[in-house]
Amino acid sequence: MNNDTDIDTGTDSSTTEGSEQDPNQVLIPQTHRVVSVYSGRLELLEKLASELPTNEFGLPLGIYRLDLVPEEPTTEELRNAFVPLTYNEGFPSFADGRALWAHLPYEPPEAFQVFDAYLRLPLHTGGGTRSLFDLTANARALGIPSNTVEPETLQHYYFGYFWDYRVKAYDLWSAASRRKAQELHAIETLDSHYFASRRLMKRLMTYLEDEEEFWDLMTPKVAIDFFNKLVSTQRISTGLNAAGPSTRAGGAGGDNGEGTSVEILFRNLAQQNVDAREGITIDQSTEVLQQALDDPQTAAMAQELIIKLNTG
Repeated sequence: MNNDTDIDTGTDSSTTEGSEQDPNQVLIPQTHRVVSVYSGRLELLEKLASELPTNEFGLPLGIYRLDLVPEEPTTEELRNAFVPLTYNEGFPSFADGRALWAHLPYEPPEAFQVFDAYLRLPLHTGGGTRSLFDLTANARALGIPSNTVEPETLQHYYFGYFWDYRVKAYDLWSAASRRKAQELHAIETLDSHYFASRRLMKRLMTYLEDEEEFWDLMTPKVAIDFFNKLVSTQRISTGLNAAGPSTRAGGAGGDNGEGTSVEILFRNLAQQNVDAREGITIDQSTEVLQQALDDPQTAAMAQELIIKLNTG
């Protein structure tokens, strides 16, 4: 969206050719006019970003296509520029399956290059956080042109292409993916330990049963300790408690989250990261319970019932 047509050339537009300039009139310098037009567009983008409808996880239900949003959009134009998102796979994506943090179809290549560098910024700085200032300071090391990290340009990219929501969705998905990868690695390790301990257990039992000089070569204590260690390793490898019955409720997929899909992990992480002001949901049953507890007599009866249940 080119603003060149709105830029003042430094002369009064009301002054006709050959007319004398009013010496008392204060002209707006061209650079100031550019900043004014630029800032107006930025305010619009910031407003659109802040007013996006979100779900219970604090993630957007859709975004606006920047290339379809004019300088002063009408309600109808904003409605036409709105692109809904789907959560069919657990993370925000478009109708073609493209993730929210991927290269948007209408996003200029240079804008996505800067956004991709913004995503990778914590890995580069090692600080674990992101900021536009750090992005500018590390532009050369990240391989992005210096002219794409001017403060005004970055602000337009940040709000116009909804970096805030895209980064949040990316971080949540990355965290969920890492947890799932760790779970798979743990399963592989457990399997490896199980088969190794089973193989050693078989050799040990053969040795105990067939070797006549066993008690001369190995003390009973060493053999028993070795046996117990192998049993413990096998039990742990199958998800059982090392020294007794399993404490896991329901087997796989217990309290530690094993067996949980990446989609569920993503939703759980998103729910945990929802701002307290946005994440509090009070349904009708909660309101009824609160009203009941506000009554001293009802509260006393509930307390007495709880005591009886706990002591009964």
